[in-house]
Amino acid sequence: MTIAAGFQCTDGIVLCADTELTIGVGLKRSGEKVWIHQGPIAPCAVVITGAGSFSYLEMLSEKIFDAIKKTMTLVDIRAVVEREVKAIHTEHLFLFPDQDNRPQVAILLAARDKTGALMLLQSYETAVSLVEHFQVLGTGTELGSYLAESVIGVTPNQIAMPVALAKLVAAYLLEQTKSYVPGCGKDSVIAVLKATGEADFIDDEAIADDDTSVTLAFRAFWDVVIATHSAVKPKEQAKKLERLQLSISMLRPRSAPKEK
Repeated sequence: MTIAAGFQCTDGIVLCADTELTIGVGLKRSGEKVWIHQGPIAPCAVVITGAGSFSYLEMLSEKIFDAIKKTMTLVDIRAVVEREVKAIHTEHLFLFPDQDNRPQVAILLAARDKTGALMLLQSYETAVSLVEHFQVLGTGTELGSYLAESVIGVTPNQIAMPVALAKLVAAYLLEQTKSYVPGCGKDSVIAVLKATGEADFIDDEAIADDDTSVTLAFRAFWDVVIATHSAVKPKEQAKKLERLQLSISMLRPRSAPKEK
């Protein structure tokens, strides 16, 4: 199943995943499972990732990309996703003789429509729903959700983060789940769909190097947390900032020991 996550941010959407793929029953290999579809459908843009059987995940992504047009609104795009998610289950997955061991597929989809509006969708079986702030899919779901909360200091579903902070949380989440959760591994892939319409991949190591902007984004984010959650005290910000800096340091490549 591996791991994938999505963050609905104040200034865009961040999607991420590892690159360990599930092929068939128990067979693993490396490959990317975050896809960006933008040029042919501009000003619309769509980014997809997910968890489950890679073959069906790739197939579903291709069908969604083929069906989206540049004139669509978010309502139109969601209708496409709902139709294709239902089709892949009713025409393929639900037809497997052994339903207890059939392939599974779930996606996270970030979309920008012709008006510039953004949305983040998730699928589970044939259901498609909006993600308000944050969602993790795959075998790393429980640890990933806990790590995201531990880094930012509040439950991600309580308040939206800026992209600058969500990128750091995504990189840290992937790094830790790959280390401790069986079935999660290989490289990390992070993509950002900005409110301005640009969609691109992000170097996860570069995020840790840009710790000044991440720290500034964190302070601004926590100013909002303090202002909107009466139970959170200002002095907690410094404590959470220390946790954030530790997360950043854990992302940096460790230097090789010097030869004596």
